[in-house]
Amino acid sequence: MDKNEELYLACYQTLLMYYFRELKNTAIPIDYIYYNALEPTSRIYKGCFIEKKTRFDYENRVNLGDLALLNIFMKVIDGDGYDHLKPHILKLLDEGNEVFLFVDEYYLPYSLQYQNLHTHHSHMITGYEFSSDGMLVYHITDNVGAQIKNQQCMEICMEQAFNQTGKNYISYFELNEHKSASIDNSYFVVQMKESVLNYNDEYEIFRDFTSFTDEEWDRLLTRPEDLTFYSHAFGIMSGSRYCFLKALNRLNHSNITLDTNLTKFYEGAQVLTFLLGKAVFSRRLEREGFRKRCEELMSLNVEIIQELRRTLTR
Repeated sequence: MDKNEELYLACYQTLLMYYFRELKNTAIPIDYIYYNALEPTSRIYKGCFIEKKTRFDYENRVNLGDLALLNIFMKVIDGDGYDHLKPHILKLLDEGNEVFLFVDEYYLPYSLQYQNLHTHHSHMITGYEFSSDGMLVYHITDNVGAQIKNQQCMEICMEQAFNQTGKNYISYFELNEHKSASIDNSYFVVQMKESVLNYNDEYEIFRDFTSFTDEEWDRLLTRPEDLTFYSHAFGIMSGSRYCFLKALNRLNHSNITLDTNLTKFYEGAQVLTFLLGKAVFSRRLEREGFRKRCEELMSLNVEIIQELRRTLTR
């Protein structure tokens, strides 16, 4: 998966994109679900800086309910802990289905968070085997950022990791490739147009960086938590524009101007993400250059919205 796309997605969404595109190799136009990804920077600012959510916790506007319009149906099985759901997991795997669930990485030996930090993460179980001593071992597909990894997980670890999340359900997907060959994209186009026409933005994150006094700037550099949240906000911003461009192209509503400007925006926002992340450790950030980049991105976003409204209302 492209790193730009992963910047916008929650871990389970990243895993799902891999599942549909790579594992299932489906021809279904999955990028349609990014029709609403052009999020106002105000929404991202509120989520990251006001509500203090990292990009891993941020709730983006990708609606998995839209998958049904692509003839992809998510099936959920509720249970009362691992022991209750284990027979369902094994049955689904035996039938050739992949199983999705949430785990607490603290209990997984292959995780960077093992016995260090309790974090909820998504896993896809693709199969299982029994070890030489008769122990059940699951075959796992996991994502670390944009990188997809295949792991093996002993049942005892999986049981503890699953039960500790409190998310007592598993899910799997049914795809109808035959019906998907004649998908009507009009719903996604209409929703994309409404999203653009209703776009409203106060550009708080840009105004912060263009209005900081010398004292406020110096104080920011002593606050790694604030630098981190700002970095994550620009990361989400970059990923959202990248994903929206994918939808725009797949729905055949892009043009050279939009393609160029959206690309400039997500690449520029990614640079700011990197600079802020670096400043967390170095406590150094060149103020004037950063301010200029913010002004350019804010102006570019205004141009993007104006061009989209012209293009989509013709």
